[in-house]
Amino acid sequence: MLQEDHRLARLGMLPLMAALQRLAPSREHLTPIHADLFQLCLVAKCYNAASPLLNLELTEVDPSKTAMGPTDFQLYCYYGGMLATGLKQLPRALELFLQGLTAPTFVWSAVTAAIYKKYVLISLIHNGALAPLPKFTSQKVRQLADSGDMKAYNDLVTAYNSKNTERLGRVAEQHSAAYNTDGNIGLVKQVLSSLPVRTIQRLTQTYVTLSLADIARAAGLTGAEEAEAVILRMISCREVFARINDRDGMVTFMQDPQQYNSADVARRLDGAIRQCMSLASQVQGVQDSLLLDRSYLNKLVMRERGGGGLGALGAAADADFAGAMFGA
Repeated sequence: MLQEDHRLARLGMLPLMAALQRLAPSREHLTPIHADLFQLCLVAKCYNAASPLLNLELTEVDPSKTAMGPTDFQLYCYYGGMLATGLKQLPRALELFLQGLTAPTFVWSAVTAAIYKKYVLISLIHNGALAPLPKFTSQKVRQLADSGDMKAYNDLVTAYNSKNTERLGRVAEQHSAAYNTDGNIGLVKQVLSSLPVRTIQRLTQTYVTLSLADIARAAGLTGAEEAEAVILRMISCREVFARINDRDGMVTFMQDPQQYNSADVARRLDGAIRQCMSLASQVQGVQDSLLLDRSYLNKLVMRERGGGGLGALGAAADADFAGAMFGA
């Protein structure tokens, strides 16, 4: 049955790609087809097929041309974040999940909850901590993050922050049923394995040389052999720069040998600067058009005359942005 699902999903990918090319007003426009295509790529386990779209900055949301709605946007962020996670592009996954969480909303949905759970886990895996949600996040999403529905994930964050491997393992075991139900048990296991990595990275900030036995004790590992295996894996992933002396079991930590002065680094830096300049220009264009929009200006005047003054704008900010984004 599972193989049949994979086969059917693959059959649906090409028609959706063709439809996207024909129906999208431009390459930068986000459409409901994006979320559908990402879902099929996930079911078919063809993550690389979505890679070109996944890395494309979609900056245009025009419901009048694409019939795009709030749920379509959240599903795009959710499925896109899952694809990026499967491709080990964790920064991109976090970016997409955060976009889904900070989108204007009046209520949180099951999609919002699923996004937040994955956002918590990927944050711990990639950053070693959960950063507070931005100030412009909807109050409803903030309430969701602090609700009892997120207890299993909030407990995991608290245990991770304690830097105690045994405590983290106990919390993961305690809430294993919830993680399994959410389909997140694999990510939780990655969270568990990432804590020793973070501990070893902190040790490099204090020590130049340390024994494998001492590293194992500090990181909560079973012994020198496991510590050596973890460090070798970290060296291969460039998560740490070190040399292991097999004779005495000592590890020497070193500085990053990359000087970041090559032509390739300069090219990537120039590309990033150009992208930032282009996005800044687009944001300025949106702001200018908003300030000239008669409907928006009328709302400002009406609220100010209503006695709330400009302070009343904050209470209805989500409504304004949702209307501007999805044509509500």
